[in-house]
Amino acid sequence: MKFNTTVRNLAAFAVVTVSSLSAGAASAAPTAVQLEQGLLDQFNTDYVQDEQAFLSNASSLEVDLSTLTFADGADSLDIFFVNEGAGYRNQLAFTGGTYNGEMFFDDIASRDSVLREWNGPLSLGQGFSYTDGLSAGDSVVFDLFSDGRSDYLFGTGTNVDGLQHVVGYEYTDDLGENWIILGFEDLYGELDASGIDAATGLENEGSDRDFNDVVIAVRGLSAESASVPEPGMVMGLAGAAAMGALRRRKSAKKA
Repeated sequence: MKFNTTVRNLAAFAVVTVSSLSAGAASAAPTAVQLEQGLLDQFNTDYVQDEQAFLSNASSLEVDLSTLTFADGADSLDIFFVNEGAGYRNQLAFTGGTYNGEMFFDDIASRDSVLREWNGPLSLGQGFSYTDGLSAGDSVVFDLFSDGRSDYLFGTGTNVDGLQHVVGYEYTDDLGENWIILGFEDLYGELDASGIDAATGLENEGSDRDFNDVVIAVRGLSAESASVPEPGMVMGLAGAAAMGALRRRKSAKKA
């Protein structure tokens, strides 16, 4: 459970849109895609942290996110929504190649997520595929707008509070394709910190540092890896609500 008490009318976000934060983006619109159910289940089991479970070894789990690049030989950059455990309604964008602040999810909430939102527009596993605008070796940076606030911007680069806000994992599927799974923390400040941060003038938000506020899976990236232990040793299951939703989705597919 997050400590957000803000309530916003988000009826207008019934349809997910993709738009660039910069004018004049020349790249073609992305294609809507869906993550294969087996991979979705695997990513939820291995990489979605339990709600409010402090991830004490976040820095040791991190892929070197400063080295994220569009992979040599990749045909597209594919980004999939895996889950979210946030009270905030966050937004995600990336910059790389011809894309500058390309917002691919502008209202991250789902009726099937760890923290369910009755009007959440996203389905677990939905995503977008970008087939142009990127060349091998192009640096790729992801940014999360916490509750849509431009001053509370957290991502794979330097963050306003000077803290790590993303953990990254590498996964190779049965077809030999490489995936980067990113888990975001959307609350400002150190664990359980409160009051105003004198260094920035921004408010500490009692962060739980669980890095499950948004979890995405990305195909088409390469990165230098830290020494990463097996995910099952350090990551919990997604929580009863999320796994129940996944089981229902699997049952519905079989039916």
